[in-house]
Amino acid sequence: MKNRFEEFHALHKQKEVLLIANVWDVQSARIEFGYGDTTDQIADNIGRLHDLGVVGINIEDSVIVDGKRSISAPEEFATNLKFITSLLKSRNKEIFIHLRSDPYLLGLADPLGDALTRIKYYDESGAHGLFFPCVTKIEDIKKIAAASTLPVSVMCMPDLPGFKALEAAGIHRISMGPFAKKYVYRQLEETVSQVLKEGSFKAFF
Repeated sequence: MKNRFEEFHALHKQKEVLLIANVWDVQSARIEFGYGDTTDQIADNIGRLHDLGVVGINIEDSVIVDGKRSISAPEEFATNLKFITSLLKSRNKEIFIHLRSDPYLLGLADPLGDALTRIKYYDESGAHGLFFPCVTKIEDIKKIAAASTLPVSVMCMPDLPGFKALEAAGIHRISMGPFAKKYVYRQLEETVSQVLKEGSFKAFF
């Protein structure tokens, strides 16, 4: 199957911000920790996804242990990711590695400082893009985008600035997270309730 890595990669370099409508269901949630427990397993599994035609994946720098999410040390995480990306390159498996970093998602005491520290390690890890979900302050977004040589992504949040402001701040991609799907299901629930109340399907048309 043809892999469209180069085409997908180029979308992160265009002037206009790229909008991604994420999958968000039981299966996609389980994939979050589905790459393996060792660097070799992770590289093998990502390679299989590549062979299926997958062009991009997320790899998170936080893990859940006993129901609690914690963030990995940046040096260790970057070293492991560099080994994984080197293995993939040696096997000619080109796939977009979107590195999700979670200092804002986890509400760390100094998320900006932590993010800027991590960028120094992650820029040289072999990743193709950096993703900082839950950052919303435009001042922080500008500093993060300016600090990285990689395209930077953010996630849909209630206080996230508009697309043009994000483009001007240096953002290349916006992920919709679970919010688009939640909105659709909420609308569906309201419409089905109306159908049951009225005893007809008029609300569908």
